[in-house]
This record gives sequence, structure tokens and C-alpha cells, in this order.
Amino acid sequence: EFSVMGLFGMEKNEKLQKIMNKHKEMECPQLRIDAKVHLPLHSEDPSQPVNLFFSPTKSGWKGQSLHYEFDQSKNSSRRQLEIARGESRLAKTIVRRMETKNVQLSVYFQHQQEPKEEDKAASSWFFGRSKTKPEPPTQETDQTKDTLLGKATVGLRQLLSRNCIAWDYPFLVNTKQIGGSIRICLRTNPPLDVEQFEGIQDNELPKLSTYDSGLLFTFNATQEGDTALTDPDKKVE
Repeated sequence: EFSVMGLFGMEKNEKLQKIMNKHKEMECPQLRIDAKVHLPLHSEDPSQPVNLFFSPTKSGWKGQSLHYEFDQSKNSSRRQLEIARGESRLAKTIVRRMETKNVQLSVYFQHQQEPKEEDKAASSWFFGRSKTKPEPPTQETDQTKDTLLGKATVGLRQLLSRNCIAWDYPFLVNTKQIGGSIRICLRTNPPLDVEQFEGIQDNELPKLSTYDSGLLFTFNATQEGDTALTDPDKKVE
């Protein structure tokens, strides 16, 4: 599962600053994110990467900062990929390729600034499931004139020893930071490679419950001398 959690500091992006200076009448620039997953996930043609497309569900200014919100219940913020498992040739190839392959993220300024259409709810093993099956991602019809604002690269090797990657990645142009960053989360369930997996077992997972608009985690001690959070009324931020 691939989730875009947010865009930050885009008002500092050098290329976007030039565009906004040229179009001073523009209220809030609309952006899109293209993700290219360099893994042989297509059984018909394993040499082809998987292309995913994301866009903010809400955007606007908060003071002097651009704010882009990604609703994790929407398909425009989160996508699921089918990954071969087990002892098949394709499954073994995927695990082997993940040692060196990555996901390349590109953020674009959309020159056609159109109102955003209503997005459909997405299903997720982490955030919950909807009753409808998510549709496959489709590319925008007219992207030839959109301006690239920067790229970020996420290595996939970490997903062999854990089943979740969450981090902020700065946008670069020719290895130089150009301004702005993207927060993404990659999750797999179950682990892709049991032999390399270093995560905790199912019976050691923290209990998860909600309160107000946040989360409450309750951990159990796994070894003698470990400290554990056992007070269910204590809130952890």
C-alpha cells in the first residue's frame, strides 16, 4: 500500500516561486504527484514499472505557508498494489529486485488549474476498508505542459526487514534541494521476506484505539525488565 501523507514547504520551492511570481492572480497552485515503482509487478511485462498518480484533496494558504491535505480515505491519496507472494518465480524476483530498486516521486505544477472532482473512498488494511474495490489509477489526459517542480527517491530495501516505511523526503533537481518535501508511507502485510523481517510478532503488536481526533497505543512488556504502557487512560501523542 502506497500513501501520500502530505506536501510541506512548497512555498519555498524555487520553481514554484517563479510560477507564482508570473501568475500573481493565482490563489493556490494545484499540484499532482507521479510515482514510478521500479518493480516487476506486471506478470505480462515485468520490465515495465508501475505508475501511480496522486493529488491533494484540499489545498490553500495557511498564513504564509501553502497547505496541501491528503485524505487517507480517498483513492487520490492512497493506492494498493498486488505483489506476488510465495515460491513463484515472480515473487522471488520481486524480493531480489527490492535490494536495489526504488520508487521515484515527481511533483508537478498543473497548468490547467481546474476545480477538483469528488474523489472515491479507498480501501486499506491499515486505515480500514470501504465496501467498494478501488479502481486502477489512471493518468491525467493533458500533462504535456505541466512543470516539474522536483523529484524524490525512496529505496525499497527497507521493506524487506520491516513492513512499513514512513518519512519526509526533500524534493531535488539534479541532486540539489529545490525546496519543499513529501511525506509518504509504504506498507506491506504480511512481510515480503520472512527471513529478513525484523518486526515484532502479531501477539506483540500494540493495542490501538481511538480517542477524540488522535490515537491511543497500549504496549505489552515482552521481556523481563521491559517497561510497558499499561494505563489505558494515558494518552500518547
